[in-house]
Amino acid sequence: MKLVNILLRIKKGIEKIFLWLSIFLLFTIFILMLLQVFRRYVLNDAYFWVEEVCRLAQIWIVFLASPLVLKRAEHPSFGGVPACLNNKGKKLIWILSMLLVIMTGWWIGYYGIQLMYTSTYESANGIPRWMAILPAVIGGCWTVVEAVYKIITIIRLNPEEVKKWKV
Repeated sequence: MKLVNILLRIKKGIEKIFLWLSIFLLFTIFILMLLQVFRRYVLNDAYFWVEEVCRLAQIWIVFLASPLVLKRAEHPSFGGVPACLNNKGKKLIWILSMLLVIMTGWWIGYYGIQLMYTSTYESANGIPRWMAILPAVIGGCWTVVEAVYKIITIIRLNPEEVKKWKV
C-alpha cells in the first residue's frame, strides 16, 4: 500500500506542475499580446517573435491541461446513454470511453515521439520542431495514465458512488 501512496503523491505533484505551468503560460500569452498590441499600434514597431511564441505556448497549454480536464471531468460529454442504464451498464460505458481515451492518448504519444525523431524542421525564428511536438507527447502519455487511473476508480465504485460520479 505504501507504493500506491507514493505513486499517488507523484501523480498529484505532476498534476500541480501541469496546472501551474499552464497558468504561467496563459499569463505569458496575455502579457506578450498586450506588449505586441502596444508596440504595433502605438509605436508602429512590432516584435517579430511574439506571435510564434504565443502559438507555441497555446500548444503547450492545450496538451498539458487536457489530462487535468479529464481528471476533473470538466470536458464536454454526453450523458444520455449512461443515464438510461443500470450501475453495471454505466460502468461498462465509462470504461469503454476511457479505453478510447487511452487509445487516443497512446496514438498521440507514440506518433509524437516518432515525429520528434524524424523532423528536422525549424521555424523562421529558429524554434525547433520538437518544441511544438513535445507537449503532445507529454500530454498524450499523461492522458493515458489518467485514463487508466479512472478505469481503476470506476471498477472500485460502489452502487451509491456510481450515482454521484462524473466521468
